[in-house]
Amino acid sequence: MSKNITLKINNAKETVETVKFQTASGEVLRIPAQSEVNYQFIDEATQFGPENIMTKRVGDNLEIAFEGSDISNPDLILEGYYSEATDASKSSLLIGQHENGATYPYVPESAEPSEAVTMLAEEVVAGQALGGEIIGSMWAFNPLWLAALVPLGAAAAVAANSHHDSSDKFAAITVDAPNDQVDTTPIITGTTTDVEAGQIVTITVKDSEGKTQVVSTVVAEDGTYRVEVPNELPDGAYTVIATVADKAGNSATATDTGMIDAVVTLTVNAPDGVSNDNTPYISGTSDAIGSNVNLVITDSKGATHTVTVPVTEEGTYAVDLSEQLPDGKYTVSATVSNSTGKTATASDTGEIDTTAVITIEAPDLSNDNTPTLTGTTTDVEEGQIVTLTVTDSRGGSQVVTATVQADGSYQAEVPNALPDGRYSVEAVVSDKAGNRAEARDDNNGKGNVIDTTAPVITVDAPDNTSDNTPLISGTTDAPAGSIVSITVTDSRGSVQTVSANVGAKRPLQRRSAESIGRRPLHCRSRRQRPGW
Repeated sequence: MSKNITLKINNAKETVETVKFQTASGEVLRIPAQSEVNYQFIDEATQFGPENIMTKRVGDNLEIAFEGSDISNPDLILEGYYSEATDASKSSLLIGQHENGATYPYVPESAEPSEAVTMLAEEVVAGQALGGEIIGSMWAFNPLWLAALVPLGAAAAVAANSHHDSSDKFAAITVDAPNDQVDTTPIITGTTTDVEAGQIVTITVKDSEGKTQVVSTVVAEDGTYRVEVPNELPDGAYTVIATVADKAGNSATATDTGMIDAVVTLTVNAPDGVSNDNTPYISGTSDAIGSNVNLVITDSKGATHTVTVPVTEEGTYAVDLSEQLPDGKYTVSATVSNSTGKTATASDTGEIDTTAVITIEAPDLSNDNTPTLTGTTTDVEEGQIVTLTVTDSRGGSQVVTATVQADGSYQAEVPNALPDGRYSVEAVVSDKAGNRAEARDDNNGKGNVIDTTAPVITVDAPDNTSDNTPLISGTTDAPAGSIVSITVTDSRGSVQTVSANVGAKRPLQRRSAESIGRRPLHCRSRRQRPGW
């Protein structure tokens, strides 16, 4: 059965190389041996060191086979491990992490010093197992590590353990690290078996930042112990290793992990963007379950509104404000305290807009049958779209759009020619908050007028007269009140212009303002009506 193994080569400070390989693959991984390093093996299936390995010395090389492989076809060769040039066998260990969290060297299963990795004779095969004394860290090395073989007569390898418990043949210990702890200096407790009262328990605590602190306590008469971590731990997971020895020198180790969660979390959310709801829905999250969140809302006029809402079991809270807020920007400030007095604050901003205004202006009377429509908006953001619906004298309609400018104005030209007659325009726009505004221009109910047909006009100047300020007259179908412009050119080429109003029931008449002599005159009349 093949295994996926990770090899970490650790010097005194760090991991200098990591190699991954598969056992029983038929391929041998060859690594040049180094001095003053540890070779750490990790079974990727368990994330701990393999419990047993087989070793063999062939010349200056150390050959290693893992479970499921035959040492005659090794998985790994440390080349030059026994060479005097590298001196690796005198200062480099084969190590692994046991499931109890501690790191051990590989020692002979037979407990015979001659079968230790460093002492192997040529062509000698020896099984190795995690055991001996705990190594302080993955990067620790000790040239005198054979001292670890001394207790092998009692136990050649580390005994199988649960997550919390570890023991040798004569002593046992458990350790409990509090979990989900808001207390940053937790109390570590545990029990011992076959360990005399008064014996020293050494507690090593490694926090989430990798920092270590050591504290000791003594075994009580009932075999229990307890001690408080002296220095505050940061938030996150921490590891505790407890070690004790009985008076006979038998040692036991146990490990556990705990969690520090001392920082209170709090979020608050006001509706995103601009809202037309002036009693907004405020929500948020917090891990202070059961505590009350105090919300202070400061509106656009500086007035404050306070509301309190509890944190649910799911770690959420929400409230619909009962007091209406005025239009404008507002701020929400949230505060919460947990059961230990830890406090957290958070804030968010929102904006309320419940109004929008629009105007529309179409020409009242025009001879342009694709008139330009203009208007203004108030409290409507730049870029919003105005929809204009134009209804003509025949009942037909067409839609045109315009864009609100930075100053709130807009304009658009009717795309298709309107027939002569009355027309109306409706304008609709919405702001970003969803407020809708409408306006209509139909000339106060009379209708805007398109008139592209020129009026009929006649002009009559006396053929032969002694009056040098003759009366000019004529007729037109232009409506009453229209202006007729009359241009008179006399015999000398002089030009004068006069105007006349179209009467409701009589022809237009106008006397020349100046004498024009006794020569022929030429008259030209031009009718003007509004929109022309």
